[in-house]
Order: sequence, then structure tokens, then C-alpha cells
Amino acid sequence: MKSSKLAYVTNIELLPEKRLANAAIMQAVLDYRYALATVRKRPEDDTAKRMVFECERFFRSKAFGIYCDLDGEALMYKIQDEVDERSTRR
Repeated sequence: MKSSKLAYVTNIELLPEKRLANAAIMQAVLDYRYALATVRKRPEDDTAKRMVFECERFFRSKAFGIYCDLDGEALMYKIQDEVDERSTRR
């Protein structure tokens, strides 16, 4: 099984707050990836569409910038490309 391009790195030396922030970001990435794939397979799925909307709102929020130093827009495009690539391989 090929590993994800967006790897999750754990480091027990991180402060608990930073580990919590990392976990929140990673969960948003996983939720966004799953919701995008679901919407592409079933465009009528309102729950998945809502999750896409919520994740995109989070990635563009000020809170996201507090949690990490990543560019939320760039991260969204990276995940979208990843989902597109996976769907074309199938």
C-alpha cells in the first residue's frame, strides 16, 4: 500500500497543545479527503457536501493559522489534486 503524500508525523517531544493542534489539522485533512471523494462518487450526498464546505471554511479560517504555519488554500489544493489523482487511477 502506497503511503499518503500528506504524512502525519508524531513527535512525543511536542507540547500537548501542539500535538492537539496537529491532531485537529490531520482530522480535517482526513475528513476533507473523504468528503471530496464521496462527493465525486455521489454528487447528491448532502452530508459529504456539507463536510467539504465545513473543511474549506476551517482551512481558510484564522483558527487554522493559529494551529499551524501551513497555507490553508495550498493544503486544500494539494488534497484536491490527491483525490483527483486517485479517482483517475481507478
